[in-house]
Amino acid sequence: MRKLKIALMALMAAFMITCTTTELSTASYRDHHPVSQQITSQLLTEQCVAPEGIYNLTYENFVMEARMSHHFNCLGVNEMIVFMWPGKVTLVDTTAGQLAVYMWAEWIAAKNPNTVITVGKIKRDSIQVKGKKINMLFYEVTRAKQK
Repeated sequence: MRKLKIALMALMAAFMITCTTTELSTASYRDHHPVSQQITSQLLTEQCVAPEGIYNLTYENFVMEARMSHHFNCLGVNEMIVFMWPGKVTLVDTTAGQLAVYMWAEWIAAKNPNTVITVGKIKRDSIQVKGKKINMLFYEVTRAKQK
């Protein structure tokens, strides 16, 4: 219940921040991706061993312990962001993961004002690592010049 309250508060804060900005966001979101069958947690750990960036999320800076990794040319996807967390799959955790990815996209869009950033969910998968279940949300990132 505490995680749900924190996630909702973070979501409300994000909405309030976006309502106070004068510029329009250049990030957009999609829900499904056609390559989802060829992407798995196992293949990610085997073939995408050098991410462009890794973002550690802790209770000090987020609502849960998690990690995001940013990959280029991984598993047939030009650019991908992966949100990972240990334990069970809950609605709160998957919503928090989605929020983190969307916030990342907004951050990237703000750093690239003439570029439209689109984030599309590919799938959710999990893997066992040293006896722990690690859940992963995969998102494709596309960039296009703003018209």
